[in-house]
Amino acid sequence: AVEGGAGATASRLVVGTDPDVEALEQELAALKKAPAACLFSSGYHTNLGVIPALVGPEDAVVVDRLAHACLFSGIRLSGATVEAVDHNRVDQAHAWLRRHRNEFRHVLLVTEGVFSMDGDLAPLPDWAELGRRHDAWLLVDDAHGTGVTGDGRGTVARFGLTVRDVPLQVGTLSKAVGTHGGFLAASEAVVALMANRARTLVYSTGLPPSVVASARAALSQIRHDPAPRERLLAHGARLADRLGRSPPPAAILPVLAGDPNRAVAGHQALSDLGLFVPAMRVPTVPPGTDRLRVSLSALHRTEDVDRLVDGLETLQWRGPEA
Repeated sequence: AVEGGAGATASRLVVGTDPDVEALEQELAALKKAPAACLFSSGYHTNLGVIPALVGPEDAVVVDRLAHACLFSGIRLSGATVEAVDHNRVDQAHAWLRRHRNEFRHVLLVTEGVFSMDGDLAPLPDWAELGRRHDAWLLVDDAHGTGVTGDGRGTVARFGLTVRDVPLQVGTLSKAVGTHGGFLAASEAVVALMANRARTLVYSTGLPPSVVASARAALSQIRHDPAPRERLLAHGARLADRLGRSPPPAAILPVLAGDPNRAVAGHQALSDLGLFVPAMRVPTVPPGTDRLRVSLSALHRTEDVDRLVDGLETLQWRGPEA
């Protein structure tokens, strides 16, 4: 096992697994109420490794059209047939499966829990029911739900679902956990499969010991101290109320600009006021939906939220559409 140091030096299959890495995996599994978990070097690497390890050219993937780019990267790498449905349109997925399910060996359903550009929730109970009805696996990327919603356990817990409903939960340690890396929480058999078939796990250098220690400390806070999470959600509710919007379920609230130039100009104007609100443009978002993406933090203060609203008012941007 690796002992301390600034880096892990090589892949886990070459140099072994640090006991702290195993402890972090157990803690992630406990947070997600899954039998097991495994770590990857990033959230992107997680989806790039997990999806091709589960499906291939004889299989199909049904995915929400607004899912993150790394999910589409993993899907394309798998060689599976891809059916992208409109955002949160589980009925479209159901219609496609009724026509085509018997043409494929395995089917993987893919969605985010909290969508990274819109901040809204996937209808996970509907996706889970679709998976049961059509003998399909459901993979939920909960990068923006983990640590924030469902008492910190994420979107699956928020809906009262279990690992039987959502057998594959992936996420990142770079959002609410505040460090680096990605993970899969699943059955022991699936996690064992990753050690043999997920190329981004087998051939990537392990996470540095300092990152693992930081992630364990953050997970401990997520489990035992609800105050930061409550503060974050209160900021979101205050911001939404002042903008005439519904409270966001997590940390993301988009303000649409409509075109890339206006989004960039809005970002720069807010930057001049000391407010960092990134401009999201094509290809990150669909054409015509360029936006400012507000990402709140538990470290923000009430006055920070109010300053942001004042800044948006100087742009005459208040609602979801400008």
